[in-house]
Amino acid sequence: MKIRYIPLVLSLFGRSLFADEPTQTEEIQQAIDEAPVLSRKVIEGENRVVTVEEIEAPVIPKKEEAPIPLPSEVNFPPLAVPLPNFSLNPISATVVDGQYSHLTWTKNEERFEAWTNINFEYLRSVQNLETEEDHFHYILGVSYAQESNLTDNTGLGSPPVFDVTYPILLLVKGSIENHEGLAPLVALLDHYESHEFELLGANEELEVELAAR
Repeated sequence: MKIRYIPLVLSLFGRSLFADEPTQTEEIQQAIDEAPVLSRKVIEGENRVVTVEEIEAPVIPKKEEAPIPLPSEVNFPPLAVPLPNFSLNPISATVVDGQYSHLTWTKNEERFEAWTNINFEYLRSVQNLETEEDHFHYILGVSYAQESNLTDNTGLGSPPVFDVTYPILLLVKGSIENHEGLAPLVALLDHYESHEFELLGANEELEVELAAR
């Protein structure tokens, strides 16, 4: 039996490299076999003779690795679903007699005012709405007033006459052509129409929570 001893390579691999070690690659094995012998020692045992050879450190072939691509060279797959446009929408609502709401908000430096025939108190629990193209985040401030003292205390004037029962938005100030400015309010009214009873229940729970504080 022959063992080839390579003292100069031990520190590089952290373990001995023997010719009969099963984990060696073929390239390393060939390099060991071809390395010059520095010394040889024969050890005789009871049942076998072992020859230990000290050899020069073999030249271990280096494995060529593919270069790591730079971030600019990495091609990321396109998103399967595009992310919706996120927008922050502060809205001030004055609820009149629990039936109507006067709304003010600003979008892209344009100020809007409108009346609606729904009580915006019921929308306090709505913080986020998402459509196919937009994600609206709402910050809703609600105050209360009576129609009898609107002109004296608020300067809002009387609410218009609503002859429909479904949610509607009557624009007082702002461009009706500004679809981006009106989209957050349209989404709120659509949500109210589709989830009116759930919103009423959520508002009652919020009232109980606020009263317990």
